[in-house]
Amino acid sequence: MYQEINTMAASGKTLKAFCCSGTSGQMIMIFNDETFVTFGVNRPYYSDDYEIIPKKLEWLEFGDEQLIRHGLATQAEIDSRRADFIASHR
Repeated sequence: MYQEINTMAASGKTLKAFCCSGTSGQMIMIFNDETFVTFGVNRPYYSDDYEIIPKKLEWLEFGDEQLIRHGLATQAEIDSRRADFIASHR
C-alpha cells in the first residue's frame, strides 16, 4: 500500500495519478514510488482568498472505488476505518 509523505519530500518525484474528493476539497497526488501527498483548501472565515495547503488524508471523504483503484487502500482497510469511525462516534 502507498505511504503518505510530507509535501517537501515530494520534490522531484514522478506523478502517477491524482484524485479529488467531492466533499472535503482534498486532492491526492500519487507518485510512482508508492507514496502520495494530500492537499486541501483552507477557507478563511472573512475572505474569499482561498489557499491550497498540505493536509492529512481524510480517508472517509473519498469513495471506496477511488482509494482501491489507485492502490491507496484495500476494501478490508476501508471497512476497518469505517467501523473504527462509527465506534468512536457512538
